[in-house]
Amino acid sequence: MEKSEKDKLLDQVYWIRQLVALACGLIWGSIALEGLPGLLMAAGILLLGPVQYAKYVLNSDCLKMESSEMMFEGLQGGAFLFLAVWVITYTTVIASEA
Repeated sequence: MEKSEKDKLLDQVYWIRQLVALACGLIWGSIALEGLPGLLMAAGILLLGPVQYAKYVLNSDCLKMESSEMMFEGLQGGAFLFLAVWVITYTTVIASEA
C-alpha cells in the first residue's frame, strides 16, 4: 500500500522531532542547564522546530493539513525522550564532576 504525501510528511516530522529531542536533551544535560528555562526552551523548540523545518526546508504546504496534526505528531514521544536524555546526561555530568 502506497503512503500518501501527507503520511510521508508526518513521518518526517515525527523523526525530526525525535532527533531534535535527543539533541536538546544531550546539549541541555551537558551544559548542566536546570529548571524551568530549560524546559520552556525545549518545549518551544520541540513544538515549532519540526513544523518550521517541514514548511521551509521540505517545502511542504502545511495549510492543506490540520495544523494540530502536524504540530503534535510525535510530541509526546519527543517530550519523553528529551526529558529522559536530559536527566541521564545531567546526572552523568554532575556525577563526573564530583
